Amino acid sequence: MRARSYSETVWKPALVKAGVIPEPTKDPRGRRKYTTTRREGTHQCRHYYASVTLADGVSIKELSEYLGHHDPSVTLSIYAHMLPSSHDRARKAIGARWFKPRAVPDGT
Repeated sequence: MRARSYSETVWKPALVKAGVIPEPTKDPRGRRKYTTTRREGTHQCRHYYASVTLADGVSIKELSEYLGHHDPSVTLSIYAHMLPSSHDRARKAIGARWFKPRAVPDGT
């Protein structure tokens, strides 16, 4: 099924039922006309997939392959704002190695 056909026959009617977009109007030829923005398009599923996989720790390189991008820099430029903060992980990694408690001779 072509993307436009899927959008018109499955996706948009589902959005109407879910109350996300209003009921369609009819154009002069009697065809359904949906009122949508880019925020309600099927491409949002792709962004959701990317955000979930990044949140679960999938690397940009792997995600780039999954999404079919030719270069991870493309993926990074689109999804960098979705990367989980690594500050805490970096602090913990350094802390676990540099500041590991160890026995010190008491000198007696």
